[in-house]
Amino acid sequence: LQALQHLVSDSLTSYAYSASPATSHPKMSTDLELLYLQWKPDMDCVRASELMKPTRDSTAEQHLMERMWVMCAIQMHEQLQAATCAKPHFERYRSWLAYEYERFKQPGYLMVPDTVDIVAMSSEDRHQAIVECYESGKETHMWPVLETAWRVYINMIDVVEGRHKLLKVLMEDRLLPQFYDWANELTDMRPLFNIMGHSKPKLRILEIGAGTGGSTSRALEGLVSEHGERLYSSYTFTDISTLFFGPAQERFATYDGIEYRKLDISLDPLEQGFEAGSYDLILAANVLHATPSLVETLKHCRMLLKPNGYLFMQELSQPQGLFPGWWLGDDDGRPGGPCVEPPEWDRRLRQAGFDGIHTVAFDNELPYYYTANMLARPAENIERATSITLLTQSDALDAFGQRVMDLLIQDGFIVEQRAWGRKLPKGQDVISLIDLERSKPLLQDVTSEDLTYFVQTIRDTSDAAVLWAMPPAQTNCRNPYYGQMLGAARSIRAELGVDLITIELETTANQTEAASVFKQVFRKIQRARTAEDNSELDTEYIWAAGNVHVGRFHRAQTKDSLAAIIFPNGESTIDSQEHRFAGMNSPQIDVSRRAPSLKPDFSYLLVGDLENLGRATVSWMISAGARDFIVCSPSAGKSDADQAFMQQVKKSGCMLRCFAGEVADRNFVQGVITQAQRPIAGVVMHVATIHRNESFLSMSHASWTSDIQPKVQGTWNLHHLLPKDLDFFVLASLDGGLQGHSSNASANAFHDAFSSYRKVLGLPASVIHTCDIEEFDFAKSQDSGLASQTADHVDTLRSEPDFLRGLQLAITRSADPQHIVPPVVTNLSHGHRRSDQIVLSNISHLKDGPRGRTIWKLGTRTRPSITTANTSMTPPVSKMRVETRGEQMCA
Repeated sequence: LQALQHLVSDSLTSYAYSASPATSHPKMSTDLELLYLQWKPDMDCVRASELMKPTRDSTAEQHLMERMWVMCAIQMHEQLQAATCAKPHFERYRSWLAYEYERFKQPGYLMVPDTVDIVAMSSEDRHQAIVECYESGKETHMWPVLETAWRVYINMIDVVEGRHKLLKVLMEDRLLPQFYDWANELTDMRPLFNIMGHSKPKLRILEIGAGTGGSTSRALEGLVSEHGERLYSSYTFTDISTLFFGPAQERFATYDGIEYRKLDISLDPLEQGFEAGSYDLILAANVLHATPSLVETLKHCRMLLKPNGYLFMQELSQPQGLFPGWWLGDDDGRPGGPCVEPPEWDRRLRQAGFDGIHTVAFDNELPYYYTANMLARPAENIERATSITLLTQSDALDAFGQRVMDLLIQDGFIVEQRAWGRKLPKGQDVISLIDLERSKPLLQDVTSEDLTYFVQTIRDTSDAAVLWAMPPAQTNCRNPYYGQMLGAARSIRAELGVDLITIELETTANQTEAASVFKQVFRKIQRARTAEDNSELDTEYIWAAGNVHVGRFHRAQTKDSLAAIIFPNGESTIDSQEHRFAGMNSPQIDVSRRAPSLKPDFSYLLVGDLENLGRATVSWMISAGARDFIVCSPSAGKSDADQAFMQQVKKSGCMLRCFAGEVADRNFVQGVITQAQRPIAGVVMHVATIHRNESFLSMSHASWTSDIQPKVQGTWNLHHLLPKDLDFFVLASLDGGLQGHSSNASANAFHDAFSSYRKVLGLPASVIHTCDIEEFDFAKSQDSGLASQTADHVDTLRSEPDFLRGLQLAITRSADPQHIVPPVVTNLSHGHRRSDQIVLSNISHLKDGPRGRTIWKLGTRTRPSITTANTSMTPPVSKMRVETRGEQMCA
């Protein structure tokens, strides 16, 4: 045991040792930062009405509310005959009640068919009926509504004659906030705001007329990820009166990023200190109608909204005529009250510079709805490119390609088809169907001719957008070779700054629906590329379950989970099993599951050099119970350091045999497996990245192939030749992915897709993503210019201990049935995430530069959802360039 402990301690030299004399074990941080990639529908492409669903059938509530309203209105009409109105709007309210009274006298009133009988009742009987109606709702959802009607009814004379203030009456016991909470709870808006926050995690939100905060509460509940991160950068709570700010600040004290400002939206907001075009989302719940001119009010909203922003309006259908704002629309074509139906809102929105109503959803079926929930977007005032090149495998279009072309033409595009190998029109946007039409992926065993034309395609479209369609690679993967295109695209974006955008879709389901995705996504791409700030351009999409999805990384932490396993306090590392990992279905990883206990009577295969991570991996696995190791790589066992380490392992009572050869050679792998003295229980493949630093535009076919083969063909060899009942199959992608490393990025993305592929087959698999490990500093031995460039942008990289933490989690999840990848994304707001991806994260500060760009071009596929005041998390897969302003996450 002492020999084992000595071996482990010597191998993990990067730890800081504890000053405590009670133990000589190294001390390490107990926190591991991980990023999880989650896919959810993109807000610009989703059917937004699906995100605004009624929470319950409120028909009975509406009937009860309407009946009480009719009885109270008749009573108040009779009581106000002799009243002296203290203000002009009370006189209008009295006249309006008289008009309603005449309606009640006629049969056919909607929802209350016996209004004629109610009018004929005596005042005493009607009052008793009102009391009974009021009492019947005390223990129901309706209590705030009926209590509001009751207070208005019993205080009517005092309010109209000026002795009581209606607002004060309704604010007692916080009744008015409860009334608005009831109204806001009729529709569950949280999925809508959640998808908005997922699509754009740094939302700047302005709420107009927030008042008691009923809508604010629902919005903020939706603007939180499952991991607890807030999905907005700032939330500006406004109202025409500052009296609401104190209670609101108390109510929302636990939320960060909220500011409180006075705003009268009927007046020019710029003159009130607001900045034009600064908000991604404007929220206005039951407030815009209470302004003198709807068009002018909507113009002011448009003024504050970004060109690609959203205006969310919630507008009621019930009267509130005792408030003066109810009558502000008299001179705006709304003499009977300020509320208008959605078709009229659509007309006014177009007059104010919007595209009309984008989506409308009611809280109940007509005519039983209380509010209409509407989304609107600014009208576009830019000219779009209308010509598109459709890149196909041959001159003859297949059925799917023809559907794509027809839909694009219907949408106003001029489509020019080009077969693979022909010269493309210079500077013209491209939609590629190559990987959907070919019998195998383009980059699978790519020929010299195809690679040359692919390079030429990128060269010809350097100032255009390319949407590259392909079958699924990141979820429900059936062919991992498609993952190579994802990795290549990330590196090409990093190196050349081109807009090479990928979309993964399955065309065997609904071909017409799948074909329609192209016009949706391409319109979105065009809109983002023509914006002043195009950093929000997403570069990876997945179409699944009828929706276009975008991916976002989230951070979670595992606490107190690995330290005792690697370095127990005075106990055998073999027996220390009290700290355990679990899955990723909660914001913080559950540590109640047992950590992996490796088998002493089985062999474990490590593919990769003993240098760097190899020795640390062997040492940790010994501490977890393993006793027999096989290591294979081109240089395995050849160096003096390897020989010395092998002797250490032998002295500890374990066996380590090295086989020098190429894992891409099937015969070599077969020979290694045959010579194993014990059954192989698990494999860890950590083939090191080759930093060739060769530009993609000048990369030779020989260079590409030599970089790809060890990881791609080697992985296939292991997959085919190793037993199917392995305990784990871990692929470690030591990502470089910097510019000039397109082949390595392609191979690493293949590993990611391969893990998904094995999960689909029901086989164990997991993949670790991390960039070069800090202690080994691979980049220093490579091109000095690249190392210097990296140092200019990155403060620190990940450490060896964190890789080992990630390895343990990867082993645990590799064969865990709880973490089988679902075949499709089915829940709009929950989305989908893969637990077989272990992404080690690290924060590194961006240096000063134009728009905070770095050498990693990070498509907003990895735009983080963490938006704290001082930290902007960006994802770790360093194959991409980051386009965020704060700090960069690298792994």
